[in-house]
Amino acid sequence: MCPKTSNDKGALIRHMRTHNGERPYECRECQYAFTTKANCERHLRNRHGKTHRDEVRACIIYHLSEDSSVNNRSGGEESAPLAPAPGKSATNSKPTAPFFSKTMVDLTRNLLLDLTGDGERNDVS
Repeated sequence: MCPKTSNDKGALIRHMRTHNGERPYECRECQYAFTTKANCERHLRNRHGKTHRDEVRACIIYHLSEDSSVNNRSGGEESAPLAPAPGKSATNSKPTAPFFSKTMVDLTRNLLLDLTGDGERNDVS
């Protein structure tokens, strides 16, 4: 297991995305997915010329994972996780928001609960 620790729940959630591959922020213009809202916003400004805050906000889609309590729910539209488009490989160069197994979600939740001491754990087989 990764030795990274943090007292900030949001920072830990962002860090966990490097391990579980979650990319919940999607560009509405080109369907490119990002691990952080800030990266998606920067992409929209630099690649698509969105200059106004309302334009940027309207072009971000936020995908909830199976367990929305693990996610940071800031901004964007909520929707179900995406699957690769028909005829597209999951390994193509344009990352999309992946589907997450219940086991990975439970492991992430348990790690957060261990660090924060909140709530009940779900045993993972």
